[in-house]
Amino acid sequence: MTRTGRDVLIGLTVIAGFVGLVVMLALFGELSKLTERDYTFEVQLDTARGLSGSSVVTVNGVRVGSMKSLTPTEDPRDGVVATLAVREGTVIPSDFEVFIDASLLGQAALELSIPPQASGEPVRPGDRYTRKSRSLIRTVQDQLAGPVANVADAAERIATLAETYDRVGRRIDDLLAPRSSEAMANGGEPNIATTLARLDRTLAGVEAWTGDESLREETRGLLERATGAADRAARLIDRAENALAGIDRTRARFDGVVETAQDEIRVLSSRAEGALARIGGAADEVRSIAAAVTDTDGTVGRMLRHPDLYNNLSSAAARLDAALVEFQLLVEKFKAEGVPIQF
Repeated sequence: MTRTGRDVLIGLTVIAGFVGLVVMLALFGELSKLTERDYTFEVQLDTARGLSGSSVVTVNGVRVGSMKSLTPTEDPRDGVVATLAVREGTVIPSDFEVFIDASLLGQAALELSIPPQASGEPVRPGDRYTRKSRSLIRTVQDQLAGPVANVADAAERIATLAETYDRVGRRIDDLLAPRSSEAMANGGEPNIATTLARLDRTLAGVEAWTGDESLREETRGLLERATGAADRAARLIDRAENALAGIDRTRARFDGVVETAQDEIRVLSSRAEGALARIGGAADEVRSIAAAVTDTDGTVGRMLRHPDLYNNLSSAAARLDAALVEFQLLVEKFKAEGVPIQF
């Protein structure tokens, strides 16, 4: 091959490679950037998380532009500011949501999600919007936050339950641990082992007591004496019951006598009331007689009203009595002298 032919082939190969590059750029949409017009607006995010100044911008999964710049804010605590270049004519409601789609291979993309209930005005060029970015990892974290919290709570409960079982196990071990008589004498608390030991000693003592023939004979004697004492007590109780029955009968008779006496007392009381009534009537009659005597003009009434008249009558009666005595003495004297006197 001549030198001229070789140069021609090289030129054709270069031209074919250039044409192939242009075709590939056209297929990937890179040539549209040279002819399409766009508008820009800013979005302030809390984190960029894998984005770069040349990341792709999509709306609901459709590429509509790219990121022109990505710079931190003046205060790093406010996040970063991303300047987005979107094709002219693309309508994006202002209440969009931001999702960072970071794939395993390749560069991360900034996806603008439009919720179905979006009703905001379209984004205007040059405006700044503040959003909190979401990503697949953060979404997974948010979805797993509740289950992880439940798992953590369950883990805490399991730890608490383990501590409880540990305390229970320690207490059970303490209850079953054997203890010496010296420890019990020094004030140690009894447990199941010591209780079983005491029960075993008690049963051994009972077995030794029941195996002694002399003790059994003494016990039989005590039981027989106790039976005799119980019989005597029963007889005493019978006597006491009989005595109480006699007392009840005596009380019944006494109650009858008392009732009879009460009846007689009521009769006497009624009679006494009658006698008192009669005495009261006689007293009323005496008072009426005395009043009549006092109020009338008879001799007795005058004597009661005029004490001088009574005194005069009394002195006259005394003189009359003295005159009668003298007259009787005179008659006796005449009889003694033999002078017959007849009346």
